[in-house]
Amino acid sequence: MLILEKGRIAIFLGLRVAHCVTVVFGELQSSMDLRRFGSPLAAGMADFVSNAGRATLVMTVACSLVLGACSSTKMKESDLEINDPYEGFNRWSYGVNQQLDKYIFGPIVVGYTAIFPRQIRNRLRNALNNADTPVILANDLLQTEWERAGTTIARFGINSTVGLGGMFDVAGKLGYEFHREDFGQTLAVWGVGPGPYFFLPFLGPTTLRDGVGMAVDTAFDPITYIDWDDMQLIWVPFAITGADGLDAYSRARPGLKQIEETSLDPYASLRSLYQQSRRDAILNGATSFEDLPSFDDESSDEFETFDNENPQPQ
Repeated sequence: MLILEKGRIAIFLGLRVAHCVTVVFGELQSSMDLRRFGSPLAAGMADFVSNAGRATLVMTVACSLVLGACSSTKMKESDLEINDPYEGFNRWSYGVNQQLDKYIFGPIVVGYTAIFPRQIRNRLRNALNNADTPVILANDLLQTEWERAGTTIARFGINSTVGLGGMFDVAGKLGYEFHREDFGQTLAVWGVGPGPYFFLPFLGPTTLRDGVGMAVDTAFDPITYIDWDDMQLIWVPFAITGADGLDAYSRARPGLKQIEETSLDPYASLRSLYQQSRRDAILNGATSFEDLPSFDDESSDEFETFDNENPQPQ
């Protein structure tokens, strides 16, 4: 009965919040009438305001229904087990990714790290982390992590201003440490199991739960709702996504290559590493590398993708 009541409360509160947010966005749209300014940027802002209210309604209702059904906040035992029913396909996909790394992604990463000094790459990573704030904040709130949500807001305010658009992590030096949250973690906190494990071409390791989480996080991102085509800037979201993926892969690649060279079964080792990384992320802890191969100083600085509590360089 207590679980049922929690579910009803979650649905009720979610619907009320969605209604209020939609009303606010509707008032903003009618009062601001941004399109009358005639500029492409104003038109893009108008599209964002118009669509964000509807998106918030849909996402909040969906999240509330899931929360009502999954009111347990304990990790499922399935999070501690390896569920790899499609191992044959996954191993084939892992082999494909190795070939892609050898002939395409690897040379690109080598060129990226050779052309751009470490400090430039660090500034880019900081700015990209700052741009992820709406997604992180939404999941902080959905997990009722109020203190972490406050840290996220403080970081965004400080780094967007004093940190020059997030390029410099001033907030981190003031004690507001960076953390990541995503909807896959949120679903886990709500009690949703990970589902089957997948290793996908281009994308790498994931689970059914984390794949759904990636789609929902895209809906949380304000960049999704800007009409870049009207502003003749259709390349911008692709450039942001590409830069994020390239920089993240450049940081993970040295550690991944080390695993390939030292592990008897690199696929199984990477699968275990992914599982451990996600489990620690859900529990808001840092990944332990005690069972992984050691790295030299430079590689350790680059291999920060799986450290969920401190993923950005200083």
